[in-house]
Amino acid sequence: MVASSFNWSDFLELAKQLQRAGSESSYRTAISRAYYAAFHPARAYVLTRHGQFLEKRSEHDQTWGRFARSNDAEESQLGQWGNDLKRLRVNADYHLNRATGSREVLTTLNYANKIIQQIEKFRSNAEPSAE
Repeated sequence: MVASSFNWSDFLELAKQLQRAGSESSYRTAISRAYYAAFHPARAYVLTRHGQFLEKRSEHDQTWGRFARSNDAEESQLGQWGNDLKRLRVNADYHLNRATGSREVLTTLNYANKIIQQIEKFRSNAEPSAE
């Protein structure tokens, strides 16, 4: 499967299913899947607007950083949500000594939904009108 044809929103649906399973492992996996459901559309949007990443930092940091440093309030807010979402994903994936529960999953799903909706709004505003 070609990456560009993958529907990242499927990861968000999977995250919701995993959340309902109710185990810590399903919560951790749900957080990771929700993160990537939001990250990949955000990354694609940044690359479309600004071109390839040139810094040596991770594409994750560069994606959320581009939004966070924006003078546009909505873009800046999206960058903050992305950074918060990334922190939750890193905790779920790497900090196994920290408990992960339904509260973290709900927070993650909320951020992911907001980011995806905002990216869709940015894309629709950037499209030329059909007039």
